[in-house]
Amino acid sequence: MIIEHNGKRLAFGLNWRSRLSDGDIHGEARAAKSKYFWYADKAAHFGTLPEDEVKKKQKAPLYAGAVALQQRFPDVPNLVIVLTVPPDETSHPEGAYIVCAIHQSRPRSGFDKVVKTEVEVSELLRAFKLLCGIPGFILYGDVQLSGITPATMDDVAQAADQTALMRKTKSAIINPLVASMVTVIVVSGGVFAYSKYSQHKKAEAQRIAMASQKNSQQLYNEELLARRLEGAVLAQNVSSALAPLRAMNYSLGGWPLSKSTCNLPPDKQMACTFEYRRPEGGKATYESFMAAAQKQFDSVEFVGSTVKAAKAFKGLPFTDQGKALDAAKTARDEVIEFGSTLQRLERHGKQKREDFKPFAIPPGATAGQLTSPPVMVATWEFTTPFRNLKELATFPGYATISQLVVTYTDKPAYTLDSSLAMVTVTGKIFTKPNGPENR
Repeated sequence: MIIEHNGKRLAFGLNWRSRLSDGDIHGEARAAKSKYFWYADKAAHFGTLPEDEVKKKQKAPLYAGAVALQQRFPDVPNLVIVLTVPPDETSHPEGAYIVCAIHQSRPRSGFDKVVKTEVEVSELLRAFKLLCGIPGFILYGDVQLSGITPATMDDVAQAADQTALMRKTKSAIINPLVASMVTVIVVSGGVFAYSKYSQHKKAEAQRIAMASQKNSQQLYNEELLARRLEGAVLAQNVSSALAPLRAMNYSLGGWPLSKSTCNLPPDKQMACTFEYRRPEGGKATYESFMAAAQKQFDSVEFVGSTVKAAKAFKGLPFTDQGKALDAAKTARDEVIEFGSTLQRLERHGKQKREDFKPFAIPPGATAGQLTSPPVMVATWEFTTPFRNLKELATFPGYATISQLVVTYTDKPAYTLDSSLAMVTVTGKIFTKPNGPENR
């Protein structure tokens, strides 16, 4: 199913296959009769459009929803998102659901689907739970399910970048004149050309063999080195990250601002969505909003009584994620130190911290096969009035910010834990794998 959201065409329900050889990827896509496919260099898998999309006329650019989902939550190896399909995207009277899963940091065959009933959703979640085993998975989405973490199509669309871009399948037809010229060149080249070709194939085979011989620890070391260079904002710098939000207009053309959602991905810019809601009985119109907004947003979407405006902010205090990794302590020390930090803030708002999980386990590697303990990561969350976020300046250097969600109300209760603007900060903390308890 192709869904257009915020100007991006997202493909769900792809068929994911493992690559069994290093042959022509376009040929494999043609064999699946898919006009578009997703593949990344050296990837061990690729995705093609489902059968019901093959006969439809598609237009570029087209993004693989599963890959965008993986980009949105890069530190979660096992996850599922369940989203309600917009009413205009399906003729089914009861609607439909997108169920898209990532297993061991890659899309999983049979778990990127569009289904029509809640029963089918439950069956897929049950099957995926069995597949994941003891590590389990994190559930995201916009439906009413126990233990779900709120997420919307906005999260997937914002993460749809060049990495998730699908390629157009090339035709197998060859120009006869070009084919004749190639034949002449090959024949005239004789044994020399064949010898060169053989040497090239032999070298390529050796390279592939060497890559396949890397063990889980080698793959993990390479992945961890790459993750160290990703962008991150330390929790200590939350005030600087919030500066663009403080400067936003709380009302535009009679449309009050109701919610701001900002994600801080590794590309070192903050991507925000602002929701403005029209008051009942008000005189505000789409035209009045656009007149007041001018050109301050990258995109604007009109959905009934809500206007959704998106904007990316650069120049924030991003640093390399390696700085947070270097500041990390042992898991026990962090439970005591960071746990106490959150407990001291309880009078200012609600806080929580999840259990530690392995960080940055790449495709092809298994945590149980590592010869050294991996870096661990845990998600934390703090909800408090806007004015209290200065308290985060005391957070340790191993705590980072992943998301900022601000909700606004015109009827605030001014107490320690409530106000006009409430902020939910979500972030990560990292632990060192070489603490005394791991030796």
